[in-house]
Amino acid sequence: MNKRSIFLSLCLIAVLLISGSCSKDCNDGFFTINEMKIEPRRWFPETNIGETEPWDNSQELPIIVLTMEMQLSKFFRTLPEIGRGCFGKYLNENPVRDIRIFSNLSFNGISSGNDLSSIILFSSRANTRVGEFINKQELLDFYVNESNFTKLYFYFNQNPELQGLHRIRMEFVFADGTVMESNAVDVLLVPARPAQN
Repeated sequence: MNKRSIFLSLCLIAVLLISGSCSKDCNDGFFTINEMKIEPRRWFPETNIGETEPWDNSQELPIIVLTMEMQLSKFFRTLPEIGRGCFGKYLNENPVRDIRIFSNLSFNGISSGNDLSSIILFSSRANTRVGEFINKQELLDFYVNESNFTKLYFYFNQNPELQGLHRIRMEFVFADGTVMESNAVDVLLVPARPAQN
């Protein structure tokens, strides 16, 4: 057998052992989302700096360094069972089915009061590199509804045509039809300037 066949065989054996050792009696952990807040933050694209700084509208920073931090207050009713071959999940008892983001001003072709989520990228961390962002459905499936993450981030993926002080707010639409609204924040959106040669 060549090295590749041996490697693939070992991988298959490992997967079978892991999946076969999982108990059918593993317990998932359950939580509910009690509150959400958003806060504009300055981030540092294309660096390894994992932290953000408070956003200051008076600095008139371009939109490319703006991240909106989503702070989720989750109540964990039970914790997942981990160990003894168990890999329980964190599960939202009332899953979020949609995220909607609104501004009081128009943003390019999107009128004020209409959902901006079509021009939003999401991330689970502050120092996301270009090309590593996730879409709304991935955020819902893997972070909002099935994790213990309490901070997530979103970014505008379009440059605004006009500078303006936007009042941004976010809504979660839950499986049971209820809607939770975040606080509204005033954010100065400034178009990014093309690099000068």
